[in-house]
Amino acid sequence: MWTATDRQPGRVVVLVAAAVACLAGCDSKPQGNPPGMTTPGDPTRRQSADALLVAIGDGTISPSQFTPAFQKAITKSKDPAADTREYIDQFRGANFVVNEEATFGDAIVLRGRVDSPNFKEAFSFRMVQEGDGYKVEWLHRSERMGMNIKPPADPVLAAAQDTARNFLDLILGGDVRLAHALMTPAWRTKLAGATPADAKDGLDYSPGFLTQTMRTWKGDATGYSLSKAELSAKDEATITAEFDVPNGAKVPYAVKANKIGGQWLVASFDQRIAP
Repeated sequence: MWTATDRQPGRVVVLVAAAVACLAGCDSKPQGNPPGMTTPGDPTRRQSADALLVAIGDGTISPSQFTPAFQKAITKSKDPAADTREYIDQFRGANFVVNEEATFGDAIVLRGRVDSPNFKEAFSFRMVQEGDGYKVEWLHRSERMGMNIKPPADPVLAAAQDTARNFLDLILGGDVRLAHALMTPAWRTKLAGATPADAKDGLDYSPGFLTQTMRTWKGDATGYSLSKAELSAKDEATITAEFDVPNGAKVPYAVKANKIGGQWLVASFDQRIAP
């Protein structure tokens, strides 16, 4: 299933059948221990995740509580710490309403609604164990987000599907630039090779050109669902998504993901043609 948040003056409409009661009526902040690194098992992973969400909303979380990979993903200048603090600031005063929880491996994923003084959108949050504590591995907000999608029983496939969901969420209603971090380096370079200026900055692709290309992928889609997820090899997965379009049709896409350096990344996104 999917959820969409449509902006209207003073209100937000959440379109999701099974989750509408919670998304519209649960207004309390996640409860947890004071923000900071925690020891696995005491408190529980969910309590630790709630505590990190509270710290994000309060603005008391530090850049060091995000994984290095995510800090790199949100860095747009030569000052990663400043970019991370700027990213955190967009959530200041936010209240996270959790509607969906999933665990696989050492990760816990929470999805739901985030209310702030400046926006009411959906969010996706992933926390992982790192050393003897927990850190935020992923966090984004989006106007449109797939919801109530059951994770596969296989934790490896569940991790691949989670990456695909975040990628699709950002294409349909979020910060497309952030989705670059969910793509394999080879695919980014293939789609948008580096300009001389990009190469000078140490990049092997062009973020500007890639963003322009990705913005066209949404088309007139209003939401999506996932119909199939399968492992084609140990480190390769294919997730079949169906985009909902205004005429009521469902347009199928294949999201292929590869596991590189312990992280699942999207290697291609193509419309499937019926045989």
